[in-house]
Amino acid sequence: MVGPLAIGGLYLGELNNQLILANISVLDQNSGVIYSFPNMIWWSANGLPLQWDPTQNTSAGFNPFLDVPDLITGLVTLGIAGYIFRTDGITQFATTGSAVIPFAFDHMWASDHGIGNVLPFSIAQYGPTAAFISTDNIYSLSVSSSTPIGGTARDF
Repeated sequence: MVGPLAIGGLYLGELNNQLILANISVLDQNSGVIYSFPNMIWWSANGLPLQWDPTQNTSAGFNPFLDVPDLITGLVTLGIAGYIFRTDGITQFATTGSAVIPFAFDHMWASDHGIGNVLPFSIAQYGPTAAFISTDNIYSLSVSSSTPIGGTARDF
């Protein structure tokens, strides 16, 4: 990619005064080619929602999640932490207090058979709680726990 670049994403969140995009598409405006990165997140600089270039501001950056085999299907922020939903897992991220490395990532499930969100755009959030649909149940997720809530509703 030569640039200038235009960055977009399927999912948008905000944490630590930074915008966060997930499941990224990048348009190389010079060539007109669109590149898809379905396992990447990209965040803006702290307090600067129009600054996405880490070479211009070290608090901006991106993470391609090359260590997990699946695609990003959603994103929520629940107060002090955020969650990136993937088809076979969930990644929690929290602020570090460092401008150079603003987020710490923890793959809660990172296998081919983990609990993840299998239906993109199906995540619901209300205050400090989110709900998502996995292959085996419907789950409620908060900063402190994940609870199956589907009962027989998921089986119909």
